[in-house]
Amino acid sequence: MPKPGIAVFSEMYYPHGWNAYIDGILKEHFEVNYVLRALEIPAGQHKIEFKFEPTLIKIGGNITMASSILMILVLCFGIGHAFLEI
Repeated sequence: MPKPGIAVFSEMYYPHGWNAYIDGILKEHFEVNYVLRALEIPAGQHKIEFKFEPTLIKIGGNITMASSILMILVLCFGIGHAFLEI
């Protein structure tokens, strides 16, 4: 694109969890025409990506990881305690 512009994507605008990236840099996207999403694009050739990255999924993944580590530690402690008593 020789000049900067606005690209309108024929996808529903849903702000929760969706992130827009231009050349790997997070950019703000916005709603147009009541239902579509758009993105300001600088002049030149760029790689544009929309990624679904909801915060709730990241938090859930961290809770799951912590729970798994805790379960493994409790299991190792139980097995170690059982061998020490024999």
